[in-house]
Amino acid sequence: MAGNLDHLDEDARSFVESDDEMRANYIKRPRWIVNPSAAKAIEMISCVFEQKSSFRPMNVLVVGAPASGKTALVDLFARKHDEEKNYKNGKICYPILKVTMPSEPDSDMFFENIYDALKVPHGAYEIWRSRRRLLRRFATDLLKRSQTRVLIIEDLHSIGGGTEREQIAFLQMLRVLGGELNIGFVFTGVPRVRFALRLEEQILASTREIELPKWKAGEALKSFSTRFLKTLPLRKPSRIDREFVKLLAERSEGRMDYLCDELRAAAITAIRSEREMVDLSVLQESRGYSIIVGNPPFSNSEGTRAPIKDALAA
Repeated sequence: MAGNLDHLDEDARSFVESDDEMRANYIKRPRWIVNPSAAKAIEMISCVFEQKSSFRPMNVLVVGAPASGKTALVDLFARKHDEEKNYKNGKICYPILKVTMPSEPDSDMFFENIYDALKVPHGAYEIWRSRRRLLRRFATDLLKRSQTRVLIIEDLHSIGGGTEREQIAFLQMLRVLGGELNIGFVFTGVPRVRFALRLEEQILASTREIELPKWKAGEALKSFSTRFLKTLPLRKPSRIDREFVKLLAERSEGRMDYLCDELRAAAITAIRSEREMVDLSVLQESRGYSIIVGNPPFSNSEGTRAPIKDALAA
């Protein structure tokens, strides 16, 4: 039986006496721990959502390296407003709609992604594909009927798959769409997305940027790790010291998604080894992501995370 559980939050305490498999599955669940950069990003995105009708709605660009937590952040924001999805006169409303940028700046593919996000059956818009104006017109009409106020476009950097002329045309299409619907955009992308936005001055002028930086070894990462481990049902308090934080930063390359993977994997290692707490030795043994996805260890000879393609080939 577990003793004092002051090191856990309320939800984790409710699982602490569960069997090992149930606790491991609970640890694998997505969870959100507030940190300053993400909190500021959520605040900026909320401003886009709450803005009143405007001649030039504000947009937000969330920039970060791959696995920096961009998707988790916008998903969190969308979930916060899930209760605003409701049926009115038999029609569902999507005040926040998330779509993924096509692999190239193709407007037709983009509007098809909007139809998919709105759960329109493929057959319902198949006949419009040969008529570009209809494809766009009906998508725009559906967004109006869905009372969409924010359109989240993930991986905007994929716009770089086209020529400069195609990129400009796509961005101009977004500008016109935003003006017609009077909505704001939330873009996510890796740093090179900045170069694409500079091709359309009006979108650039109305877009505010927030970057999700990589974590570095230090007190901020120690605090984050401590708060994250409070959400995991381990029966003993964990020990987070300077060497732990240093190794965690190296293994994860400072990327939010990898940080969380490493901490989850260490917690599962602690359960399976019956140590019931995380410290430097457990982190050294856990080899991070491999436990979560069942792959061979990702760490290379230097103890840092090897490229995913190399790990999958192992």
